[in-house]
Amino acid sequence: MPAATHGGSPLELRLREFADETEASLASLLQGDGPPELSRAEHYALFGSAKRFRPFLAAACFDLLELPAEQAKTVGAAAEMAHAASLVFDDLPCMDASEIRRAAPSLYRATDEATAVLAGLSLVLRAVQLLTSPASGIDAELRAQLAMRFAESCGAAGLAGGQFLDLAGAVTSNAQKTAPLMGFCCEAAAICAGKSPVIVEQFRDFGEALGRLYQHRDDELDDDGTGEPSAKQVEYERTQHLLALLPKPAPGSELGALLPAMVDWVAGRAA
Repeated sequence: MPAATHGGSPLELRLREFADETEASLASLLQGDGPPELSRAEHYALFGSAKRFRPFLAAACFDLLELPAEQAKTVGAAAEMAHAASLVFDDLPCMDASEIRRAAPSLYRATDEATAVLAGLSLVLRAVQLLTSPASGIDAELRAQLAMRFAESCGAAGLAGGQFLDLAGAVTSNAQKTAPLMGFCCEAAAICAGKSPVIVEQFRDFGEALGRLYQHRDDELDDDGTGEPSAKQVEYERTQHLLALLPKPAPGSELGALLPAMVDWVAGRAA
């Protein structure tokens, strides 16, 4: 199991560079029609000290399969919008009642509950627009597959179901809220590459395992480093095994070649 990292590794430097690139891309996607107040609320929800790990993961998997970076940006942006929306909903008084998010007032505190709900809904629908738009450069049939899998990742079998179980006290970890979108980021690359259902499932399994590992580390950090180390170790080993089933990076691959380091970073990140 890797030791905790503290911000200076080559991967972390590249992740910060990528986050800056993603910020500019996301900002351009929020431009358009709609009430200015709602657009400002969406912007507030989407920005603010985010690591942008999901877009980075998508970019790595698309690079691994030698697919266009623009396609990865579409998938990564959609995943990030859905993730931001899920945090908006999580923070609401009827959910987790969290007044602070990323060292700033939660969106419903910065605006009001109705605006927060509408901003979260709008972000999810923007994500669907991105995935189904011909401007993505993805074939129409593949866009339909992506939209279906995205909906499944966000719905009762994914984010929404995970939040429901969390509220009902039926789970002790938020892994079901973290894993589905990471699984989508990975399987989307295999879908866009026209891979067989078996390969698509291998990518999804890897992403979901990485998401569970990510959440185990979050749980450790929330518990001041205690948590369940044995559970994290099991998930780390499972993630490593699933990574070994994926194709090897092609010569010249940059982000795809970073996937092993990403697994170690997720397990040992300091924040």
